[in-house]
Amino acid sequence: MVNEYKLAVFTDAAGKNDFISLIREAGFEPDNIFSSVGEIERIFRKTLPYIIIYHYTSCSSKESLAEVLNFCEHRSLPVVVADSCGKYPIPGELEINPNYYIRLPMTADVLKVHLGLAFSAINREKLHESHKNKLQLAIQILELLNQQESFKNITSDILFIVKEYTGYDEVAIRVLDNEGFSFFESVNPEDTLSSRCEVASENEQGTPPDSRCSSCICEIVLNKRQELKGYPFMTYGGSFWSNDLPETVKEYNDIFASLGLLHIDLNSKYRSLALIPLSAQDKVIGAMQICSRDKGTFTEEIIRFFERISVSIGITLSNKKMQMKLEESERLLTKSQNIAKVGSWIHKIGTDTYHMSAEAMNITEFTTNFVALENLLKIVHEEDRSKLLERRDKSRQDFQPYSIDVRFVLRDSVKYVNISAEPVFINGKFTEINGIIQDITERTLAVLELDENRLFLDSILTGIQAAIVLVDPDTQTIVYSNSTADKLLKKGVGPLMGKNCEQFICSTRDTPDTHTDYIITLDDNTFIPVSKSVLKVRWKGKLHHAIIFFDLTEKKMLERQLAIAQKMESIGQLAAGVAHEINTPIQYIGDNTHFIKDVMESFLKFYSAFEATLEETDPVTKQKFDILKPMLEIDFIKEEVPLALEQTLEGIERVSSIVRAMKMFSHPGAEEQSIIDINISVQNTVTVARNEWKYDAEVVQELSPINPKILGNPVDFNQVLLNLLVNAAHAIKETNRETGSKGTITISTGIENGLAVIKVKDTGCGIPPSIADKVFDPFFTTKEVGKGTGQGLSICHTIITEKHGGQIYFESVAGEGTTFYIKIKATEA
Repeated sequence: MVNEYKLAVFTDAAGKNDFISLIREAGFEPDNIFSSVGEIERIFRKTLPYIIIYHYTSCSSKESLAEVLNFCEHRSLPVVVADSCGKYPIPGELEINPNYYIRLPMTADVLKVHLGLAFSAINREKLHESHKNKLQLAIQILELLNQQESFKNITSDILFIVKEYTGYDEVAIRVLDNEGFSFFESVNPEDTLSSRCEVASENEQGTPPDSRCSSCICEIVLNKRQELKGYPFMTYGGSFWSNDLPETVKEYNDIFASLGLLHIDLNSKYRSLALIPLSAQDKVIGAMQICSRDKGTFTEEIIRFFERISVSIGITLSNKKMQMKLEESERLLTKSQNIAKVGSWIHKIGTDTYHMSAEAMNITEFTTNFVALENLLKIVHEEDRSKLLERRDKSRQDFQPYSIDVRFVLRDSVKYVNISAEPVFINGKFTEINGIIQDITERTLAVLELDENRLFLDSILTGIQAAIVLVDPDTQTIVYSNSTADKLLKKGVGPLMGKNCEQFICSTRDTPDTHTDYIITLDDNTFIPVSKSVLKVRWKGKLHHAIIFFDLTEKKMLERQLAIAQKMESIGQLAAGVAHEINTPIQYIGDNTHFIKDVMESFLKFYSAFEATLEETDPVTKQKFDILKPMLEIDFIKEEVPLALEQTLEGIERVSSIVRAMKMFSHPGAEEQSIIDINISVQNTVTVARNEWKYDAEVVQELSPINPKILGNPVDFNQVLLNLLVNAAHAIKETNRETGSKGTITISTGIENGLAVIKVKDTGCGIPPSIADKVFDPFFTTKEVGKGTGQGLSICHTIITEKHGGQIYFESVAGEGTTFYIKIKATEA
């Protein structure tokens, strides 16, 4: 994990220089060095991305340590204590503990490892806390947006939640209408930056600066997004952000001035500013304004997060505005009905005409107040005519009032109208029908738009891939699950509604308001690693527990691949070093053995010639030699020494071949692409893995004389061959456990249709058809607990298909064995 922190060291004078040198030797460079809390306070006015290393020596006091820990605790500054004297206070003596503690021995290597672990642990904690805060912020905002509150209450609540979770000095929402910003709501609006801006405007000449348009910078930035597009202070999503606003204004003064922004008071106490557009249906309806007194407050990630939630906020505020307009329209409509301004009509029984009021004529766009039924039906949408006539005829028979919504197809528009009618009896005789026509186009379109926006929000929730399950805390019954949760868990457990959460996911009785990584086990023994949060939420008037989890399968697989890659790199470096160290002595051992062999051959030739010559000498000399000859054991030497030397040379060659294989298998440059000779890779893999198969199987290598080659990563490719070879050996061992007999592993290579083909065939137990489709799934394993991670074949599949653009598949017969096929595009040497 990349360290996001600067390094500050707190140390006393006694061991200061040695400890700083030790830190630098460990590969770290302190950004600041302190010896008192006062020095820290003068620099750190607010939380900054620092890690404090407290050097605890024999001269350090518990009071000083406690003071530093208390200072850092209140400012969320992580603390690492490096104890170089072994006298750190026992647990319980301090009210606040450090984030990480490093013990003796205090060497550069130990410090390097532990500081790396400390940074990683603190970064993970920060990342988890950040994700949790963002998730809780998003959940609360989304929950708030679904509540039936007024427009003003919603904006106030949103701002309060954002400010509470982020701690920014000012958070405001501005809403646009046709004339500019018509609504402004702010949390802590004291000395707002926007109230200190000046704009060139004819109708503002001579007015005090503070009375001018308080929304100028916001309005100009939002209205001129296209002109400002591409500048560093604008994001792709159209947001404006600056971590030092005065400097930004100075640097781009000409640009801002050309757009009408004449001056910003550079003495404003706000230094950082972000303006996030609020949009609905591809139209900007306002902006969220965030201010901070500090420079460097924002990051691109923070801006992107607010841009994501701004979509939901914008849509909801737009809906609330439409709802407000709809409510106002309904109020006016009610008032209009009271003063007889709703369109009315009268139909006299026995005639074929309808008498229209002026408002009814306006709605129907007829120019006369007497309209024939035939002409009225002409403007009714063809899909609505039959149901209108059906309701009309039924009312004439049962004399009951009716109300129906239909569409009028007019010259330039389509109107949604409500037609209500009631039979009228005069002196007990059915004489006429009185009715009204109400134009409900605006309301209907608003409802349709609300439905569309609701579907849009649902798609956003689905799009962020958050699986959400609501649980009754008393019964642990699942009362709601979204489509992502159903999709993720349905395969193993079926529909979730009504299921017991303790049985299918986890218990929430003792774990509300928690965030942790978790493993969900499905009915088919498939494991799903998830990031799980349990929150208390109110749903349908009752407290529930919401389980929000994200599928971490891909993340865990990548982490596993990284760990394996790092392990392989370490093993490779070790193997290369061992091979190098063995190679030199084995060379001179071989050379010396060859020398001894040559000398022995020369000696035996000399001895044979000496014996032949001795036969011709005097008997006395020959007799003396015959007496000494048994001491030489010359016959034994002739028979055993050459054989011993041959065996020694054979052993030396065996060691040399293993060394060569280790050097090839630990190919340097793990991320580089190079030409791979498949035959050599197979031979090296068989050699290196010999200890895995030699007791259980015979390995047969059927290598193509063409020497097929591919372009790829040698370390990754060797890892795939090693995994397949070891899996084959394990399958044979499992099959022959009782008999102890050996099986056969056949590895063949070749080229087919321009593809390099590798086959690894074993005589093991085979793969049952019932699990054949899960073999390459992450975390799926048939081995006993602790003997398999379920990621070996998944990683093989990723390496071959994604990194090398190839194919990997298998054919298997249960009880007879399995053949794995690898096909990768062949290349020329």
